[in-house]
Amino acid sequence: MTLLWISWFNMCHYDPYKLTFHKAIHYGGFMIFICGVLLALIALVQIRAFENYNGELVQTGVYKYFRHPMYVGFFCWIFGYAIFTGALISFLIGMVFSMNITTWKITEESLLKEQFPEYEAYMKKTVF
Repeated sequence: MTLLWISWFNMCHYDPYKLTFHKAIHYGGFMIFICGVLLALIALVQIRAFENYNGELVQTGVYKYFRHPMYVGFFCWIFGYAIFTGALISFLIGMVFSMNITTWKITEESLLKEQFPEYEAYMKKTVF
């Protein structure tokens, strides 16, 4: 997985089709990237604390707002960095990554619905 992310950063910098945006958009992409990294890391730390947990559905911390905060973080990470570097092909490949992540989400949610009866109500209170 580490190799995948390292290659992603290199791919963005060496993308042959660069887009030029206003500086505000480039730096906005960087802020989206940073927020995505922070969200994914916070979610990872929070879920690692519950790694061997077999109790109730976790609905605290970032999971109070997002059902899949790591996935949301990855979306922000992928698209924010591609915008920051102006990498068109990387942005388009990010769409393929997004479809993959969305497939994981759908699969995971069907399993969570079976495991936790309260998951349907939790879905109504949160996004993604």
